Amino acid sequence: MLERLYNIELVKKKPYIAFFLGLVYSIIGIGIAAILFKKDPAIVTVAITAILLYPTIKGLVGSEIGLLSKTKHHKLRRHTKLVMIYLLIFLGVMIGFSLFSVMLPSLATNALFQSQIGVLYSSVGGAGTFNSGLFGALFMHNLVVLGLAFIMAFFIGDGGIFLLVWNASVWGTIFGNLAKTSALAGALNPFIIFGIILVIVLPHTLLEGLSYIFSAISGGVVSRSVISEKKANKKIVLIRNAITILVIAIVTLVIAVFIEQYVLINSGLYTQIIGLSGLI
Repeated sequence: MLERLYNIELVKKKPYIAFFLGLVYSIIGIGIAAILFKKDPAIVTVAITAILLYPTIKGLVGSEIGLLSKTKHHKLRRHTKLVMIYLLIFLGVMIGFSLFSVMLPSLATNALFQSQIGVLYSSVGGAGTFNSGLFGALFMHNLVVLGLAFIMAFFIGDGGIFLLVWNASVWGTIFGNLAKTSALAGALNPFIIFGIILVIVLPHTLLEGLSYIFSAISGGVVSRSVISEKKANKKIVLIRNAITILVIAIVTLVIAVFIEQYVLINSGLYTQIIGLSGLI
């Protein structure tokens, strides 16, 4: 129902609206899950947020598939606006979860984001123990997520939005909780710490999110070509373009992991913040 309050064309013309959609829908999802599913709200929060965003994504992706079927030589810049909308939704959801992680009391945060907090201690906690295999470990972990984004989009059409929302919720909760615990330990302002964290991690986080977006679009294109497209020549064009997008996704992921590894090794400020949080 909420998607009827705005026109899909308006989102296309003003992509920044997508950021507010991600932010508002994540807040609604968190609120509903906290009230109705108090015992285990984490996954439900992600599901509600993804369901709220699904009609918008479906409407946006549908028009792009038509362009891909008519384009023999794929040019990614034709779909810059769609990718930007996806990325802004990702950022909006991440900020929504971050704000709740910063503002809620520790007990409430641990209950509300139980699954996401589990990722915090398995992922960020390793920042202080870098070794030569860090790049491979980071890349393989993220490659699995990228593959899941493709598979979900393939089998559920535009269902890759669920994994995108999940990943945004994980990062949002990690950064928000990290800012809060570090600020408490150092008697600092959590929002200032969160701003510092965001400046440090945003480049590799957005690139990582971008790789998942490309993968989800690729899976959606292949799914649509198999199910809906009747003409063999158009199927071939769609699948070829989907493979191109998937290759771009993997290349983007490699760049993201390189930057992430660089941050983990060289950012003394980030290491200090993690140290204050008690993770290392």
